[in-house]
Amino acid sequence: MTSITVAIPCYNEATFIDQTLRSINHQSLRPSEIIVVDDGSSDTSRTIVKRHTNVRLISHKKNLGIASARNTAWKNASGEIIVFIDADAPADYRLVKSLIGCYENGNVAGVGGQAVEVNQSSLYDRWRREILFQSWGNKTLPCAKFLFGLCSSYRTRIPAELGGFDGRFQTSGEDVDFSYRVRKAGYKLVYNPKAIVYHQRTDNLLSLKKMVYRHSYWAFVAQRKNGCYEQKVSLSRSAVKFLSQIFIKGLMKRDPSFAWLTIILHGLIIKAWHDSKKMDIWHDARDVAARYDEEKQLILKEYHRINEVPSKKD
Repeated sequence: MTSITVAIPCYNEATFIDQTLRSINHQSLRPSEIIVVDDGSSDTSRTIVKRHTNVRLISHKKNLGIASARNTAWKNASGEIIVFIDADAPADYRLVKSLIGCYENGNVAGVGGQAVEVNQSSLYDRWRREILFQSWGNKTLPCAKFLFGLCSSYRTRIPAELGGFDGRFQTSGEDVDFSYRVRKAGYKLVYNPKAIVYHQRTDNLLSLKKMVYRHSYWAFVAQRKNGCYEQKVSLSRSAVKFLSQIFIKGLMKRDPSFAWLTIILHGLIIKAWHDSKKMDIWHDARDVAARYDEEKQLILKEYHRINEVPSKKD
């Protein structure tokens, strides 16, 4: 039977972490192990996690970012498959079973699902559901473009083989970047809509603006880094959606606030695209390749040491 690790990166999520852990403990297919990586929380997250005696808590002394938290998780995972969910996204009771069932093909490196946005009471939450959706729809995709980090899984050997998640993606975009790298290595990613988490996030105008810019900026950086410019939707569909939000959902339904918010936030997306072009950290391709190979070897050595597996050089 395939061994499974569920890993939950956590940063100041005291409000939701208990509910999320309970959802994992009630899975129809129970995981072999549950790991929470606390990424330097300043709230009571760690105290709450410690109440769950079957959960392994690993703490960062300071906040290192989401990519580093994921790296800590897979390096310490004992399962053959590692399932990632976010601390504010409790899982449907069939989540683990839905993900694991898609690994029959040996060339499948990762399987992901979708997030249902639970809170829809405010204008900002409704807008987030329309634009920042974390779903590929209701059909299974045998070759997904990328997996959404809050509901994703991988064969644990894959991060080790590819050098892990890029730690420079501290707030978002690490899932897009890693997915691109998995596909460039010749592996497949599968999307199963039956694998569901229930995202608890709520937004006001300021938090939504920050989220839109942050997610867009790092997604554009991931695209430039990997030379892969796929979008969740095509540019033509994106333009149609933009106009429909303004005229149909906004003006025709007498909701000018929705139309105005659409204009403001699409302006931030354009700004994020423009700003991402200024980042030259990956400009010299040869330097990137050399640095990446060096980091990959260090990560592989650490992974083999922790799992007591002799490296190829030994």
